[in-house]
Amino acid sequence: MVGYGWIDALKDEAAAMISDEQFKIRKPEWGTDLPDTKEAYWYRLMFDNVFRPHTASTVKRWIPSWGAPSDPYHHP
Repeated sequence: MVGYGWIDALKDEAAAMISDEQFKIRKPEWGTDLPDTKEAYWYRLMFDNVFRPHTASTVKRWIPSWGAPSDPYHHP
């Protein structure tokens, strides 16, 4: 199991990597499935860098039943 310290460190890293100005820039290929946190935005950029844009746009978001749909992860 991943500890909250590690999870919080990822959130902090995303906040450091993604500026407020950058967070406002949304790629057209994302359609209506827009990241709503800097962490989700950061993950999406990394995914897009690994996969070609037309491939990335075909991937559906997995929302686990135990998670919050607006976060890449969820913890109480």
